[in-house]
Amino acid sequence: MRYGFRASIMTLVTCAGLGLAQAPRGVDVPAKDAEPTDPTVQSPAEPAGLWTKTKDKVGHKSGDKDGECAPEWGVSVPDGPNAFEGGYYTDPHTGATYYPQAHVWASVDYLRWWIKNAPLPEPLLTTNSTGVLPALDASGTQVLIGGRDLKFDSLNGGRFTVGFTNDSQSLGISVTGFLLEQGRATQRASSDAAGNPILGRPVLNSLDSTETALFVAAPGAFAGRFAVSQSLRLWGAEANVLASRMWSGPDFIVGVRYLGLEEGLAIDQATDLLPGGVTGFNGQTIAGAGTITIGDRFETRNDFLGGQIGLQDEWRWRHFFAFASAKVALGDMHESVRVFGGTNLLLPGAAVQSTPGGLLAVGPNSILRSKDEFTVVPEFAAQVGYDINCNVRLYVGYNFLYVGDVVRPGDQISRVSNPALVPSSLQFGQAGGTSVPTPQFKTTDFWAQGLNFGVAFRF
Repeated sequence: MRYGFRASIMTLVTCAGLGLAQAPRGVDVPAKDAEPTDPTVQSPAEPAGLWTKTKDKVGHKSGDKDGECAPEWGVSVPDGPNAFEGGYYTDPHTGATYYPQAHVWASVDYLRWWIKNAPLPEPLLTTNSTGVLPALDASGTQVLIGGRDLKFDSLNGGRFTVGFTNDSQSLGISVTGFLLEQGRATQRASSDAAGNPILGRPVLNSLDSTETALFVAAPGAFAGRFAVSQSLRLWGAEANVLASRMWSGPDFIVGVRYLGLEEGLAIDQATDLLPGGVTGFNGQTIAGAGTITIGDRFETRNDFLGGQIGLQDEWRWRHFFAFASAKVALGDMHESVRVFGGTNLLLPGAAVQSTPGGLLAVGPNSILRSKDEFTVVPEFAAQVGYDINCNVRLYVGYNFLYVGDVVRPGDQISRVSNPALVPSSLQFGQAGGTSVPTPQFKTTDFWAQGLNFGVAFRF
């Protein structure tokens, strides 16, 4: 019978599962009416609970020499010389063969995964070695932040699977869920108290199509700080029906999968006015002491729901096993983008003043937009492990998950800006120009991969 169903779920959602197993092939078992080799040996009573008598396994051979139960957890053990074979119990008097039977299994995995870097194609912070405004077309300008991806560290996570199989173990149902911890990636830059070095945020002025920049720091005028930080969370679940004995090869998987990816990108600037500094705020000219803060936010969410099919197989040798599975899900990806910003002014002895709109996310263009796309989500998993006994197994594995179409926050940024819409600009509120930056809705692909370490139980 196939007993791999017990641990299959954990692998199903991440394709690193444990599957159904088919009985070992090919051993010579004494005929039912054969005389015992030792007439004094009494025929043992049929074991209860864990073992079940299986007549159709007579004549098959086991590679397990332990003399006890080496349970078959995995999928369809194929016929032939390359098959790994599990063990069974043979009644020394009657020659009847018994195999482990269990109806419920569960597994718990620790995940250590890596994800695709966060795209950040636009330059967001520059400096200039010659002391001029750090526009992108100015001689001596260097990009400090942006123009290259943000890298996430490896993420911890967990996965849990439960499943049930029928008495013949030809059909099983499993449910799996996983969750990764929140990932974070940050880049920062700042000047000293005197405003060194020059720091600026490069934009393309939509009024005259020229490259310019908003000062974050400048000697004798502004001292400033700048940061870009991105957060990410990935989770998912799936439910599957597993069918064995349909043919001599791998087991068949059919089910439904859900996948969620949520990200947020924060761009923050804080600039202290020095005695020589002048800035704007909501149509006012601000000079002297004070601090202005500017924030832009780009948030995305992707929710996938679709049907999936796949195959899984397991190979055994004594208490050791190897497992592999491949699945592909087809369905709808609901993609959402939210963009908003804000500017604050803090003057000595006064309350904080706030107004909507930042620099790259201005008030008129703050949006919440969504759409649906057909998406393909393939997954591959492999494991190796060891059966401690009939009820417990340990394993280590690898997972690769790919998503064909998602929205990510860094791709939604546009540097085209209308100074008449930027609250910190001295031109704020003037007539002319269009409502820019224009909200983007760019898509890309995504992947996650990594290791899993797990333990599975069956009852």
